[in-house]
Amino acid sequence: MNIQKKANLVIFIHGFKASSLSAKGMYLKEQFEDFINPSLPISPKLQFITLDQLVQAFSQFYHQITLIGSSLGGFLSICLLKKYPNLCKVVLINPAVHCEVTLSKYIGENEDFGGTKFVLNNTHIQELSDLKTTLDEQTQKERVLLLVQTGDQLLDYKEALQYLPHAQTDIYQGGDHSYINLDQKMDLIKNFVNSV
Repeated sequence: MNIQKKANLVIFIHGFKASSLSAKGMYLKEQFEDFINPSLPISPKLQFITLDQLVQAFSQFYHQITLIGSSLGGFLSICLLKKYPNLCKVVLINPAVHCEVTLSKYIGENEDFGGTKFVLNNTHIQELSDLKTTLDEQTQKERVLLLVQTGDQLLDYKEALQYLPHAQTDIYQGGDHSYINLDQKMDLIKNFVNSV
């Protein structure tokens, strides 16, 4: 049977302590017809495996898969783009590009934004180190849209700029880690998602 592929699927990848019920995920769901917003497990290795399986499964139905990753989700988006450079594009929203360092201060018991308690351990940090990758200049130029806000209180936005110096970049003065006024960037995001 010959399957007629659709143009583009958008997958939103939430950040640390977040879920598919995050305000950002729910907002983005309203913006795209073909959209998936999965809740992911705590283990970065399992997060990557889950997302990898989604990309593989949906690649038979879509010509392109755009990953929109926020914070830790941005890190995972980079990892998937490295594996699928001809299939995926990524929109990175205040991405955590050095998660193995950033999240090490959260080792121990934590509570997600929904009130569920979980434990982050050294194995999880090692999984982040094992997943970490870099992207070549051409991939950054053609397949990465980087959105950062200088007022991000959790991450230094300059780290993302240094890590992805060739990405298409939008720097918003002020803001915070949640990326306020995302709606003001939707035309930019949609143009990138729909570009060939």
